[in-house]
Amino acid sequence: MVVLAATRAGARTGDWRVYPSEPVVAQGASGSDTPMKGVSLSLATAYEQTRAVIRVMIDSLDDQGLSIRIPACPLWTVRDLIAHMTGVAADAAAGRFPAVNPHGTWAERQAVIDAFTAGHVTDRRRMGLNEVLAEWSGYLPRLSALLRGDEPLPPRSMPALDWVVVSDIAAHGQDLRGALGRPGDRDSAAVALGLQRYVTGLGQRLDAAGLPALRLCTDDREYVAGSTSPLVSVGASQWELFRGLGSRRSASQLRALGWSGDPEQYVPLIPAYGARVEDLIE
Repeated sequence: MVVLAATRAGARTGDWRVYPSEPVVAQGASGSDTPMKGVSLSLATAYEQTRAVIRVMIDSLDDQGLSIRIPACPLWTVRDLIAHMTGVAADAAAGRFPAVNPHGTWAERQAVIDAFTAGHVTDRRRMGLNEVLAEWSGYLPRLSALLRGDEPLPPRSMPALDWVVVSDIAAHGQDLRGALGRPGDRDSAAVALGLQRYVTGLGQRLDAAGLPALRLCTDDREYVAGSTSPLVSVGASQWELFRGLGSRRSASQLRALGWSGDPEQYVPLIPAYGARVEDLIE
C-alpha cells in the first residue's frame, strides 16, 4: 500500500506563500520521502483528458440540456459551468487568480473566491456557447505548457496554481456528470490528483487548528493530512473522498463514512469550500 503524506513547508509555519507546486510526497516503506515523478506531465494529461470528455458531453446537448441546473453548484446551469471552466483557463494562463491562500479556511476565502468565479459567468453572459468554447480552446496550448512545466507559471500566480486548475476541472467534470445523469471517470487521473491537492489543503487546515493529523484510506492507498501523527482515520473510495473534501457532501454524509475514532473535530474542516447543507446523492 502506498502512503502519501501531506506535510509541506508552509504547513508548519502558517505561511501559505511558501507552498511548493507539488502538494504531496510519496512515503516509501523505509519512511523516507521521495518526490513524485512525472507530476507535471500527469497534471497536463489529466487536464487534457478531462476537458476532452467534458467537450464530448457538452457537444451532445441542446439548449434545454445546457439550461440544466448543476446540483453540486445550484446557482449555475451547464452553460454557466462551461463559462466558469473557461474563465479558470483564461485566468490561470494570465496569472489573474486572486492572492488568497488556496488551502486556507473557507471563511477567509469565500468572499474573494465567490466574486472571482461569478465573474467568469457574468463576463461571458452575452457570448454564444461556440464563442466560449473557442475561447477555452484558445487557452489550451498555453495552459498545457504551464501544467507540463514547459513554461513557468505567470508572475504572482497563487501557490499550487497548476494543482488548483486540475482539481477544479476534475470536480466540475464530475458535477457535470451528476447533472446529466452520466456517472463515470471516477478513477480518472484528474480525480486522483485532485484528491491529493485536497488532502494537502486539509493538512494545512488541521495544522492551523492545532489538530492531530488525519489518515484517509482508500482501497489501495493511504493519505496523511497534517504534520503530526494521525490518531483518527477515515475510509472510503478515492472518488468519495474526493467529493467529500471538495465540498460535495454534507456533514451527515461525511459522518457516515468509515471512521475509526471521533470524527467531530474533523468534519467541519474537511470541505475545502465550506460545508454543504443538503445531501448530494450521485
